[in-house]
Amino acid sequence: MGAESKDVSYPFGIKESDLGKVEISLRVSTTRMASGYDAICVRGRGEVELRSALRADDEPAMVTRPIPLRIVERLLLFLGSEGMETWDEEYPPETHEYAGQLIQVTVDGEVRKQISMCRTAFAEYSHAFGALKFTAALAAPEVVSGGFFKRI
Repeated sequence: MGAESKDVSYPFGIKESDLGKVEISLRVSTTRMASGYDAICVRGRGEVELRSALRADDEPAMVTRPIPLRIVERLLLFLGSEGMETWDEEYPPETHEYAGQLIQVTVDGEVRKQISMCRTAFAEYSHAFGALKFTAALAAPEVVSGGFFKRI
């Protein structure tokens, strides 16, 4: 934003002055006993963090890379355009075994929106999942090459 920039409103009640405190995260795990997880965290201060653990009690592999702030801003606006603010917070499982996904938007540690998806996702949710994965891949190409995650 230029020198004459004003405080712009973003989805989830986020103001331009809050952007540096925003975290948009995605975590994927399964119902298998002691299963690990894969996670992406896009931070408004211009950073993408990837975490992956094969088992729940394993120390996760972690990669942190820079990303342009404008990309983080665009991701946030995209999530708003997909209607994420109006989605339910929980989509419970329809079967006993499933991959659970959690998308969360926080500002300075305060949860502004959280969606737990434990079933086949609707289109807009799938778009949000893909946008988070794509954003992370801009900073860390191993996200889409199969070299880091097992579940995402």
